[in-house]
Amino acid sequence: MKRVFTKLTLALFVIVVYTNVTLAQICPGVTNLTATVSPYNTVTLNWTSPPQSEWPAEDIDYRFYNGGDWIGNGYNDAELSSWTTPVLAVGTHNLGVLVYYYNSSDLVCIADTVFVEATITELYTCPVVTNLYATINSDNTVVLNWTNPPQSEWPTENIGHRFYDVEDFLGVDYTGEISSWITPVLMSGTHNIGVQICYYNTGVCIHLSDIVFVEVEILENYYCPSVENLTATVNENNSVTLNWTIPDSSTWPSTCEGDLSFIFGVGEMQYGSSDIDDLTSWTSGVFPDGTYTFVVSIEYRNNIGHYVCSAQAYTTVTIGEIACPPVENLTATVNPDNTVTLNWTNPDSSTWPSDCQGNLNFDFYIEDYVGYDDTDNLTTWTSNVLSNGTHILRVIVSYHDNNGIFICEAEANIILTISGSFDCPSVTNLTATVNPDNTVTLNWTNQEPPSNCVDTYYEFYLGATYLWDIDIDGLTSWTTDVLTNGTHTMSVVVYYYDTNLDLICSAITSTTVTISGSLDCPPVTDLNATINENNTVTLTWTNPQPAEFPTGCTGNLDFEFYDGIYFIGYDETDDLTSWTTPVLSPGTRTLAVVVEYYDDSFNYICSAEANITVITTDIGDIKSSLFSAEIFPNPANDILNIVSDSEIISYELYDAVGRLMLNDSNVSNTESLVNVSSLKHGMYMLRLNTMNGSGTYKIIKN
Repeated sequence: MKRVFTKLTLALFVIVVYTNVTLAQICPGVTNLTATVSPYNTVTLNWTSPPQSEWPAEDIDYRFYNGGDWIGNGYNDAELSSWTTPVLAVGTHNLGVLVYYYNSSDLVCIADTVFVEATITELYTCPVVTNLYATINSDNTVVLNWTNPPQSEWPTENIGHRFYDVEDFLGVDYTGEISSWITPVLMSGTHNIGVQICYYNTGVCIHLSDIVFVEVEILENYYCPSVENLTATVNENNSVTLNWTIPDSSTWPSTCEGDLSFIFGVGEMQYGSSDIDDLTSWTSGVFPDGTYTFVVSIEYRNNIGHYVCSAQAYTTVTIGEIACPPVENLTATVNPDNTVTLNWTNPDSSTWPSDCQGNLNFDFYIEDYVGYDDTDNLTTWTSNVLSNGTHILRVIVSYHDNNGIFICEAEANIILTISGSFDCPSVTNLTATVNPDNTVTLNWTNQEPPSNCVDTYYEFYLGATYLWDIDIDGLTSWTTDVLTNGTHTMSVVVYYYDTNLDLICSAITSTTVTISGSLDCPPVTDLNATINENNTVTLTWTNPQPAEFPTGCTGNLDFEFYDGIYFIGYDETDDLTSWTTPVLSPGTRTLAVVVEYYDDSFNYICSAEANITVITTDIGDIKSSLFSAEIFPNPANDILNIVSDSEIISYELYDAVGRLMLNDSNVSNTESLVNVSSLKHGMYMLRLNTMNGSGTYKIIKN
């Protein structure tokens, strides 16, 4: 059996979802994998899963791949034995099934991926709508009518429809086999209105037909009526109440029978929305002092809920300063271990904002944000270990109403100089012993950790190259993989963490070792990198000559690829000289090619690394600019609203350390509601995937 991974980076790669990985666990994969190509160029995979008695864990997940590209998931389904791919291009595809075993959220092990080939020989074209014609209404909406293909010609069980004005997305309808749809209000000019069929089985669009267009000519513009008599009243707590009158129904678009919705904003920022048809009042959150322009947008919809048109009304209001007292009597005490204890007095309740009945939160900054506590009557807090020098320590108290809605916040700060003798304890007595197989064993002695330390963690480096990490308290020995001949600097970095698993400090100790054994392990040479337009990077190199291979290797090579310390792929092609990375985020990247040498029985001999540094640019802004989205309210308490001008395909919500907290892979709408009530207070990242691109947004949970 070949050794697939030489570093712990696989565990680091999946730690955003799972923890406590056991790499040595026996992990059975699927068997009897077959692939059946459908007439519609999808491929159905069938397999036999390991019997549950052989599972090393309680639960099982499946991942599906086309070569090295992920194409789907099968979550927590012990009975799953079949899965169908999306439509594949003409050509030969290497389709893989990977099994994950886990207990709760803890990954136990990952089986080897099992692959099967499938060849697509001819291009499949989905049937399109026919007899498409258009009728223009008095409000410049357009009624589309068409004939759907007979059901006997469908490649799937169900169909939906998507609508376009040339390339501009107008809407979507998955309610069934409809044959008529009304557009939103169109501006004057020539429009090419298109209808596209989405063929699907269980909510996932498998096939998209070509778009069929019909041309319409709009002679004059139509403008929807905005709300009337808009006023703004500043409340005692610095929130603002808007009041208005709904336009008379005789002025509405002809296709609207009373389905109205409202969107509220300040300047270009959206702050709220409502689907109450007869709404005439709305109250905002709390605002700091200043002058603001409030916007009420009224949206008109037809009798099946589709958008017709919208209009905006504006009003300007000036908000005065609200009384928001900071904490008082702030003091700072330096402890012997270079932590700092802050003490303070909370303001008297008579000075609080009027809507606050005692719901206080506290944020702490030492230059940058370092902590949070929502204990209402908190009066003391202790920092992590601080370096010697001058620091500005800040306590920000925020006031909230009984519903947890933010009112205001105020800061108190203190300047403190630390000149203690505390140093972060490194390991001592570090030695490096060369073993006969060109591995190196490191041994060391641990010092007494900082007083508030409850957990230690070790990382190992060869020069500046990361090798491994281990989370075992009191570890005193570790052995490397096979190293090449030469003089090497070996380093042990120890990290100390407190009860909240916040880093206290870290320290490094290094030693040199010279290896002059009979085993030499040459890396690839002439490594070059070409950055592609989509921020993938194509690596090319020259392999060592057979005469340079280590003893026992006759040409059985494997290749692993890394982005810094993160594993990003592998290939078992012996004479491989080129490989393309996945899409990389912008920034400076150190890409590594690790060549592994095996004997004819697939026993691992050694490996060697070559690396190159590249700078990738930010294509995310380009992708995000293809669509716009409003995320509100932000900060959020219970429900987060997502409104996009492009159909939302899916979203994922990650916490600050990259763990997936919430997701929906089948939105198929331009709006979505996310229930965040179960999440803890803090910062989260929302990844939004739409028909026109993807974007990432910072979300704050109150």
